[in-house]
Amino acid sequence: MSEWLNEEEQYKDTLNNEEISRIKDPELREIRQRHWQYRFKIHKDRTIADQEFVRMSEADWEKERKEILEYKKKHSKC
Repeated sequence: MSEWLNEEEQYKDTLNNEEISRIKDPELREIRQRHWQYRFKIHKDRTIADQEFVRMSEADWEKERKEILEYKKKHSKC
């Protein structure tokens, strides 16, 4: 397998599919992959109006951000 992303890289705001596949922890990888797939799906759905797409994307970014914060709290080394 390709080299794992470092701590900083895996928490970047935007990752592509290849980068997501390089996240070592399966739980974090699943969080990032699920949100990437959702946003890709709504992007491809031509029945969604532009304004609605923006609203849905922003809501999902926020949901992903919160899930990542919860993940970090759960896995903090403190």
